[in-house]
Amino acid sequence: MSSIVAGFRQQAIKGVRASMAVIRPYQTGAVDLNDIRRKSADQTVVTAADRASEDAATNELRTLGLPILREEAGWLGLKESVRYCVLIDPVDGTLALALGIASCTVIIALYDRRYKQIVCTVIGDPGTGRIWVADATDCTLLVDGRPPKTCRVWEGPFEKGVVLIDLLGEFRAHGGTKLVWDNDGIKRLVSELVGRVKINCFGSNGMHHARGADGSTLGHPSPTGVAGTLTLAMGGPYDCAGALHVVRSGGMAAGFLVTDDRRLVECDPLDPFGYDFLLTAGTGDGFDFLRGAIMRAFG
Repeated sequence: MSSIVAGFRQQAIKGVRASMAVIRPYQTGAVDLNDIRRKSADQTVVTAADRASEDAATNELRTLGLPILREEAGWLGLKESVRYCVLIDPVDGTLALALGIASCTVIIALYDRRYKQIVCTVIGDPGTGRIWVADATDCTLLVDGRPPKTCRVWEGPFEKGVVLIDLLGEFRAHGGTKLVWDNDGIKRLVSELVGRVKINCFGSNGMHHARGADGSTLGHPSPTGVAGTLTLAMGGPYDCAGALHVVRSGGMAAGFLVTDDRRLVECDPLDPFGYDFLLTAGTGDGFDFLRGAIMRAFG
């Protein structure tokens, strides 16, 4: 591991912990979440918690001297001639937080602009304090008071698992300028899945990818687990930085770019600047089924 990646890993864990400490009082109701606004670009919501969490993470990461892309405040620092940049999603799953559902996460990632790949990602769960760290070699779960645990995808039969989906019909990416999935396509995709596998949508891509990487629903081998994830409403590259977790835990992933003439082009899943939505799966069978469902539904 390079010194830059090692330094980032250490500061990103600090940044995630600082952000989780900000978010937790909002989850418990100790602090009122009374400033909820809708973004004009993609019609998602933003709250005071997003801004405070982003500030807390930025204060830890700015010591690296790298440019930072923040979901709410945009770029900090010059990025043109620097190999690495930092990505921060301070509250991934803001709508869930606003609804009182404790499923949001904090995502902080390091992107290598030379090789066009995410090289390290840290995902934190404010509700439980769990932190998942993925880098060049593996994915590790950190829980206070316990030894680090190496993560592994759930490899049970696809039809016994759960597919976690982030979706929004008529979603427009890139600041609201590009239609990705229309309502008819979403309906076709859901129809492909219903009856074959359970689906769940609890509003945090970071949690989807962390749990996709971390095996069973109970944290040890079990009859069911996360069979795959679909990130169909991608607000920015940070939303899919968790693909690294799934890949490093033995899973499979693919990004998909929607061309101007509405064709799908498969892309490197570790380059979230290069695609419009993401598929991950724990097994080859699950990957093939979800990929086929996407192709049939999108067309």
